[in-house]
Amino acid sequence: MKLRISWEIRLKKHSVLPLTNMKKSLLVLLITLFTSNLIVGQKSSFIHPDFKSITESHKVIAVVPFDIDLDLSLSELKRRQLSEEEGASLQKELTYYIESQIDGLNVTIQPYEETLANMRSSGIDYRSSLLMESKDLASKLKVDAVIRGSLSISVLLSEGIENQFSWIDLWVLSPSFGRITLKLVDGQSSKLLWRHEKVIDRTTGKNTRELVEKMMKQIARNFPYAK
Repeated sequence: MKLRISWEIRLKKHSVLPLTNMKKSLLVLLITLFTSNLIVGQKSSFIHPDFKSITESHKVIAVVPFDIDLDLSLSELKRRQLSEEEGASLQKELTYYIESQIDGLNVTIQPYEETLANMRSSGIDYRSSLLMESKDLASKLKVDAVIRGSLSISVLLSEGIENQFSWIDLWVLSPSFGRITLKLVDGQSSKLLWRHEKVIDRTTGKNTRELVEKMMKQIARNFPYAK
């Protein structure tokens, strides 16, 4: 009986150490991977060194349709249709957000409906807006600068991103679905005045509205034209 008790105690003592080490190793692995994912998902920003002097006379800016690259298995016709829908949706949401949520700007954002009306009256459709130079586009829209955007993505934001995921998904897998880029371009010279890029993943937002809201909340304080 004594031998048996002694063996059981020894077994328990030896089994605790590997389990503890395993937990520590797993914790270190998770922290390392989580930190790596944060670094990969960091935003990237640029602002022209002469931004203030170039934009001194700016009064009105407009958001134009986004250039969408859908990494999906679709027919060319369907891809064009969905790209246009996604591009218009982002244009609309970004315009409304800047118009209603960002205070203290020293310029006015042209209303979405007015931008569309100006595009129609000038014979500009979605495809042609992507090909036009920014200064020509700004001239047709009667604004001083345009915010252009591009989105490369493997899901349809308008249909939403599945938001049921575990902590392992977030920390270890953290799948990215694409990248979004915003560019503010001068309407006289077509110079790039400001750019903001961000990787899209499950934490960025599950649909177009959430994506715009979360992204713009992060950059609102440093948004161009802020007083």
